[in-house]
Amino acid sequence: MKPSENSVIRIGAWRVDPALDEISKDGQSAKLEPKMMRLLVCLAEHAGQVVSVDQLLDEVWKGVIVTPDSVYHAVAALRRLLGDDTKDPSYIANVVRRGYRLVAPVGPWVDAPAAPGRDSPPVLREDVPAAPAVGTAAPGAIATRSPARWSGLVVSLALTLALAYFAADRLWLSKHHATGETERATGASVVSDKSIAVLPFADMSEKKDQEYFSDGLSEELLNLLSKVPELHVAARTSAFAFTQQSRI
Repeated sequence: MKPSENSVIRIGAWRVDPALDEISKDGQSAKLEPKMMRLLVCLAEHAGQVVSVDQLLDEVWKGVIVTPDSVYHAVAALRRLLGDDTKDPSYIANVVRRGYRLVAPVGPWVDAPAAPGRDSPPVLREDVPAAPAVGTAAPGAIATRSPARWSGLVVSLALTLALAYFAADRLWLSKHHATGETERATGASVVSDKSIAVLPFADMSEKKDQEYFSDGLSEELLNLLSKVPELHVAARTSAFAFTQQSRI
C-alpha cells in the first residue's frame, strides 16, 4: 500500500492522520512532530520492506543536514508513542546494519458503521439461525425443567383425573335419580361417597433424598382439591398416616 500524506490510514491498532500529525487508539490521541509523522508515513509506504537510514534521511530530512543519530532518536521516540517493544516489536523492527522495517499491518482507516436508526429495516443474514417459533421447545429444554415445573405438571394431571371422575359420577347420579327419589320418599338413606384422600407420594430418586419434594406435591394437591365444591378431602394428618406403608 502507498498511503497518501493526507489520507487517514490504519497502522496496527492505531489510527494515523498525517494531515493533523495525530495518532489515536482506544479514545486516546497523541500529537507527533511533523518529522516524526513523516518518518511513520515513510515506513508505512514501504511496509514489510527494509528502509535504510540513508533512505530515511533523504525522504524525511531532505535538504536538512543531520546525522544518523537524528533517525535513531526519532525511531526510539516513535516506538515509545506506539507502545512498541524493541525486543519483541509489533510495529517497527530493527534490521541490524540495514535499517528499519514496519511489521504492523497497514491499510486505509474505515470508520465503524453507524448504528441503524429506529426506522431502519432489520438486516437479515443467512448465516444467522432464525429464532425458534413461539411454543417450540429448544433441544434439551425438557431435561432442564426444575422440580417446581414438574410439580405443576403432576398437579395438573391429578386435577384432570379428578374432574373426569366427578363428571362420570354426576352422569351415574343422573341415571339413578329416580331410584334415589324413591328411596328418600320411603325413608331409606342414600349413601353418596364424594370423599377423596391424597396419599403421600413415594420418593423414587436414587439417593432417596427427595422426600421433601414428594410431600410438597401431596400438600399442593390437597390444597387444590379442597377447593372443589361438594368434595370432602381427607385431612393431611389422616392421609399421611399411610406414609410409612406407602414408602416401604
